[in-house]
Amino acid sequence: MYVSAKIQQSRIMCDWLEKLDAMENNAMFGDDDINFDMQLQRFDVDTGALKEPAVERIFQVWVKEWEEEARKKNDCVEEARLLTKYKGLVFNDPDSGSTFSVWDRNMEFRRGRGNGWFVVGVWC
Repeated sequence: MYVSAKIQQSRIMCDWLEKLDAMENNAMFGDDDINFDMQLQRFDVDTGALKEPAVERIFQVWVKEWEEEARKKNDCVEEARLLTKYKGLVFNDPDSGSTFSVWDRNMEFRRGRGNGWFVVGVWC
């Protein structure tokens, strides 16, 4: 019973120290952690830019039902069907300003969860 009481007391203390408003010296997270900037301004680092969220660009295409199944099969027939749909597709990368087109001769297949056939982009 003594050990159970000590474990329970430790859990209560741990929960208390993990709160955002914990003021003890051994608090696990506090205002100092939020305001800590590693003195990056001394090294001419723009800390304002670091606080802005990263830009995320997602390229989406209309995916048909047959594509969902074909994308997962490592088969040359499925590769040819997918290449027929995507050949001639041209897109602009806003980060680099480069223009890419889909290579119409080959695709890349990656094994694993969430993978399958991927188009290969070449500079125009």
